[in-house]
Amino acid sequence: MSRFAFELGNSRGCTPANDGLPALPSETMAALGIVQDTDPRLRRSARAFDLPVEADDAHRVVIELNAAAERVAQAHNFGKGMGIAAPQIAIDRAAAIVRTPDGESITLFNPRIIESGGESDEQYEGCLSFFDVRGQVPRSHTIHVEHTVIDGTTKITVFKHGIARLVAHEIDHLHGHLYTDRMREGIEPIPVEQYRGTGTNWKYSRAGRLIAHSDHLSNGTHRVDGDQAERGANCVEIGQAPGLVGIRDTKNRDGGTLVVGRAAFGAFLTAVKTNRLG
Repeated sequence: MSRFAFELGNSRGCTPANDGLPALPSETMAALGIVQDTDPRLRRSARAFDLPVEADDAHRVVIELNAAAERVAQAHNFGKGMGIAAPQIAIDRAAAIVRTPDGESITLFNPRIIESGGESDEQYEGCLSFFDVRGQVPRSHTIHVEHTVIDGTTKITVFKHGIARLVAHEIDHLHGHLYTDRMREGIEPIPVEQYRGTGTNWKYSRAGRLIAHSDHLSNGTHRVDGDQAERGANCVEIGQAPGLVGIRDTKNRDGGTLVVGRAAFGAFLTAVKTNRLG
């Protein structure tokens, strides 16, 4: 695999490389103890825990994962949250942690996705194991995860939206997959220097819908892929209530939400298409 470089952050005080230039993000991660993508250990399924028999081992692995997360958090600002799987710190066990944008900590042992539901979307992800790039990855909005609790019981937890994406990313690591395996054919990661979402949260509306890139309306819905958005399509966030439509121009982050009747919605889309949206 080429040098592609989770989480989406700004470098803070990276150690200079030997040639006097700032270290690449991937070099910084490697220096912080993160296994890089050329290591074959990232392509193996991690060994499951026998809980509660191995509870002490599980606790030790979680301590190591949290210590690694603290090191990484000192080097980067993670607006979307972050996660680390045990294979990324050279531990062949099925454990991962996720830290959400709101500061919640999630610990998972022996997790597997048993059901995916709802809509799906593509959003950019990064990976600590190849942190020089970001890639658009399709994932479901909702996942049902079966995992083992430290006392040995099995639990099913439902994760949604950005948290589902974070969790799915780490579960992939525990099964020997990288996010590049999930990308659509013909789509390549972009250099982190070209990525424009650093430090921001996941882009989901309050209604749970991905922010739509307005181009046309068909049967009450509209979608445009990310390439069109990069070319300058107007971006709006849309939520619906009985008889009403709420609209927010995401390019104007200081603006509020406009609530209009459905009859006015067509006029709004016409303004978007003719580039007259303020």
